Amino acid sequence: MGKVASVPATRIRSTVVVAGTGIALLGTFLPWVRSGERDRSSYDLAEVVRRLGLLSSPAARAAVWCWSAVPVVLAIGLGAMLLRGGVAARCVATITSLYPLVVAVWLWQSPVQVRVGVSVTAVGAALVLLGGVLPTVTRPASAPLEEDGDRKSTRLNSSH
Repeated sequence: MGKVASVPATRIRSTVVVAGTGIALLGTFLPWVRSGERDRSSYDLAEVVRRLGLLSSPAARAAVWCWSAVPVVLAIGLGAMLLRGGVAARCVATITSLYPLVVAVWLWQSPVQVRVGVSVTAVGAALVLLGGVLPTVTRPASAPLEEDGDRKSTRLNSSH
């Protein structure tokens, strides 16, 4: 039998976060809605909503105003994951993925007919969330931590 190469969990998580970040970012530039004869990206949509003053609550206005920072927000999560990759970095990546994910889900729930960019953004942000949260949630709490924040696999000693 041939040897099977083992891929460290940290590398898998980092790959999922990197891929998810790229997908989410790409989705923000794809069409989110169609307005008249023109497809509009998330940034176009945010500008139209802001210019027309369609949002009355201060929180909604702030969320739309901050949308142009999504690439920077996603880059912060990505950078934390690439530089460190431990539990704290996964937390940062998870938190930074929530904003685009919540906005995409909110738009799905609205009466607006959404285009492909909303789904692509949501899938990418969900992958970032998965790469950031799932390993933290599913890892055994009793296993000791390695230097990178991952749990070491433990073997049971059969003599006890």
